[in-house]
Amino acid sequence: MTENLWTLVNTAFEKYPGNTIWIRRLSRGRRESFTYAQAQAAAFALAEQLKGLGVRAGDHVGILSENGPEWGAAAFAT
Repeated sequence: MTENLWTLVNTAFEKYPGNTIWIRRLSRGRRESFTYAQAQAAAFALAEQLKGLGVRAGDHVGILSENGPEWGAAAFAT
């Protein structure tokens, strides 16, 4: 069985919606957690925004971001 990255990620979105996918370190030792469901929602929302801007399958999209949840969502959206 051949799987690509999107298939693996989408399976995880569906299988583990309440599990943590990312943790962001904040100031003073605080942390902010993001679930698979939140990551999926962010990725799908960004994908819809990109479609609205005219981005289509096969187009090249650059991601300029710090290493964090936003980068992950952008990577999943594209």
